[in-house]
Amino acid sequence: MNQSSLEKLFRQHHARLLAEARSMLYDDAEAQKIAAVFLGIVFLCGLVFAAIRLVATDPALEVATTDTAIETIDSPSEDVMGTVRFDNVRLDSILSTVAAHYGKTVRFFNDEAKAMKFIMTWKPDAPLTDFIDRLNMFDGIRLSIQRDTIFVEITEGKEDKE
Repeated sequence: MNQSSLEKLFRQHHARLLAEARSMLYDDAEAQKIAAVFLGIVFLCGLVFAAIRLVATDPALEVATTDTAIETIDSPSEDVMGTVRFDNVRLDSILSTVAAHYGKTVRFFNDEAKAMKFIMTWKPDAPLTDFIDRLNMFDGIRLSIQRDTIFVEITEGKEDKE
């Protein structure tokens, strides 16, 4: 082999190696881009998970969430049969809705009674006394009606019911 044919072979081989190296670099760059996107997604998922854990375990944030939930739950929902469902609703909200329907006012003897929450249903076409009797079945609370007023008081439990 002469010198020129060796140079020609070397150039061809060098060109082929250079093309393969460029191809590998391009593939590596694509792989790096894919890996970077994947790692970015994993990082964001980790941040979201940490934020959820923080909200779930931070008592200050939990109270704020609970207050918001109370505001949205305080309105009763009415089903197809005309029954109103109170789901974890404060007693003062329940009684203001019921009393307004029957044209009555409500008077609480204890502020603690206002904050009590109940899960119950109410049929607006039923007599008010039926609703009051159902509430009186709960320990610790006593309701009575005198003229146009519903009176609410906290009881000490079973001692007052005997």
